[in-house]
Amino acid sequence: MNIPRFALTHRPIVLAFTAVLIAIGVANFLTMSRREDPEITIRDALILTPWPGASAERVEELITEPLEDLIVEIPEIATVESKSMPGFSVIQVAAADRVTEVEQVWDDLRAKVEAVRTLPPGVQQPWVNADFGDVYEITFALHQTEFGDSATAHRYSPRELEIFAERIEDEIERLPSVARVEFWGNQEERIYVELDSADFAKIDLTAVELKALFQARNIVFPGGELDTENARYSMEPTGEFTSLQDIEKLVVGRVDRRAPVQLRNLPVNITRRYEEPARALTRLTTPEAPHVPAIAIGISMKSGNNIAQMETPSLALSNDFEPAQFPPTWR
Repeated sequence: MNIPRFALTHRPIVLAFTAVLIAIGVANFLTMSRREDPEITIRDALILTPWPGASAERVEELITEPLEDLIVEIPEIATVESKSMPGFSVIQVAAADRVTEVEQVWDDLRAKVEAVRTLPPGVQQPWVNADFGDVYEITFALHQTEFGDSATAHRYSPRELEIFAERIEDEIERLPSVARVEFWGNQEERIYVELDSADFAKIDLTAVELKALFQARNIVFPGGELDTENARYSMEPTGEFTSLQDIEKLVVGRVDRRAPVQLRNLPVNITRRYEEPARALTRLTTPEAPHVPAIAIGISMKSGNNIAQMETPSLALSNDFEPAQFPPTWR
């Protein structure tokens, strides 16, 4: 078959076929996945287990080795490397190259780790980190700008900024192309009970016993259900701490084994403030306001989506909030 002669004698067919190919190419170009960085499948994961105060030898014997014995039972795991240090255990695992569904392997790994019940007391729950290879296509900085006297009248606290960030997160997660939203620089709140050990010695109470009293009182446990002839009622036990006043009313001892002694009867200072020292702080520097406290918001895109299509509706979200309802600005 002479292809040049066929093209010259059947021009309508050739032109139609060429137009179809051009249309398919243009459609694929407009709808193809576009990412700021190439998508790479990460086949490694880390299992991090803190055990404050333990030596490296005890961490190796009681944490690292038992976890390794469970991890090697997963057939899709190719290699296991571990490092035991004082107060911390790090285990790095790699999935085999033949594995196509890596997330399923990490789900099996998390199930294995969460099922461990032989770890010694004081060991924190092992954490499986398989997301350290994620790339955040868009990053915002949420901060408060000064608008005359309105900003000086009330400076938003880190917790108030975090509430605004959570509202933004709820809106962004509705986008079909968004995979995950993460914060940086948001400060955790803590309740501090500051006391003098000499005063507690008078009622024969130690810091360890006080911690046990807190744990015995502040529990979340289902109370069950009560069935009657007409209805079924859910029972909810009381006693959980809901305010600083509840903590102050905690009974820590008795005088002459009769009169109860509450925590507020002792010279203690109970305050609610941010974690000290802060784990991470985020600052935004602009020509108008240098070193402004902020919360960074990272947005990760789902596989197979277009970064340009995700960025446009995300930026439009800033117009959905009225200034009176959403005082801070975000950039």
